Amino acid sequence: SGRITEIRLINASGNFVGTSFVLKSTIDNQTYSLECICYGRDLAEHHSEWDLVRVTGEISYYRNDGCWQMEAAIISPA
Repeated sequence: SGRITEIRLINASGNFVGTSFVLKSTIDNQTYSLECICYGRDLAEHHSEWDLVRVTGEISYYRNDGCWQMEAAIISPA
């Protein structure tokens, strides 16, 4: 769960791809950010900056790139 920030549509070669956003949350006085991409959906139709949401999906760690990636499955109001 967290708040949506930096929400923007992703287009490639003029075709709609999806929505990228950063999910921010604060736990025990520490702020966490997770960069997310939701393919095939325009989340800006239903969500805006600082909306509180719950995101579920699969999180994977890519060792060669040194980063985590989350494939969002469900995004709903928190």
